Order: sequence, then C-alpha cells, then structure tokens
Amino acid sequence: MGHPYIPEGYEFPEATRRIRYADTSDPVVKPVWDKLGFVQDNLFRMLAHAPSTFGPLGDLVHAMLGNLALDIRHRELAIMLVDHVRNARYGWSWHFTIARDDADLSEEQLAAIQRGEIASLLFTDEDRAILAFIDEQIRNGVVSDATLARARPFLSDRQLIELIIVIGAYALIGNVMETTELQLEWEPENPLARSPRVGG
Repeated sequence: MGHPYIPEGYEFPEATRRIRYADTSDPVVKPVWDKLGFVQDNLFRMLAHAPSTFGPLGDLVHAMLGNLALDIRHRELAIMLVDHVRNARYGWSWHFTIARDDADLSEEQLAAIQRGEIASLLFTDEDRAILAFIDEQIRNGVVSDATLARARPFLSDRQLIELIIVIGAYALIGNVMETTELQLEWEPENPLARSPRVGG
C-alpha cells in the first residue's frame, strides 16, 4: 500500500455511495499511480479520474508534506482547520496523528479546532495569529491588513506564500473528499480523530 495507516490486507472498495473509483490499472493512469508512493489511497484513486492533474497533485502533496520552509505546526494547523471548516472527515482522520505526533498539537488543541474555538487560550499567541490568518483565508479568500500584520512576525515571505498554497490545496482536496464521500481506509481508535466537527 505504501502507507502505515492503511491496514495490511485492506480491500479497496470499487465505489463510494456516489461514484466509482478510477481504474488504476488503466494504461493512462498506471504509470502515474505507480510513482505516487505513500499517497496510493482512496483519495488518489478518486483523483485518478482526472489523469492529467492527479499526478501533479501527487507531486504537490509530496512537496507540502516534505519540502516546505513552512513550519510543520503551521502546516498542520492549516490542514486541520480547513478540514474543520469544510467538514472533511477523510482529511481530518488522515492528518490527526500527524498533527498530534509530528506537529506537537495536543488533543486538547485539536478538540478546540474541532469546536471552532481558534481563539482559545489553549493556543499560543503565535498559534492564534496563524489560525486567524488561516480562518480568514478559507472563508473569504483574502485576509485583512490587521490579520496579515498579526501573522507576519511568524512568517517569512516564502512561508507566507507556502501557507496560502497549503490552505488552497487542502480546500480543493476537501471538496473532492466530501463531494464524493470517500471511505476512510481504517477506523480510528481515538474518537477525536473520527470527525472534524463535534457531533459530525
């Protein structure tokens, strides 16, 4: 499978409730699919319906997860808040462990994002500045001068642009996840990892 989250022996479903998954053995799709590595999952099986774009999207995901100047904590704050706003269950579950174990976000902080409480004192001043930036960017497509000024001490020019790219990319991915109703490849043991919204 290429990823430790997908259980050994997992049988990929043929379709979601709404749409079939792409045939990754298709001659047009297979050369790109074989190069995806750890992103060989239900998301990319669905994105493979668009063979001219899912390869570049795979490259973008690889870059975002491993080749950014953006701090991993800022990246995961962006991904988890995008998933909360878009109610992207698949993405939330995939990134929950990364956010907690690699980006050092506590379960209490992730629960606050799940509730939409991004101004919570559970977060540092830096976290709250970054979260406010992310939230405005997701909801409005632009941020105010005040919000930008608040976040700028924590972001270089490169990191600022990378953050905007991560927000936009995961919003796009979230649209695919939720519109097609992707099935998660495993059942998270932690109840907090199962939904980006309380009671969701």
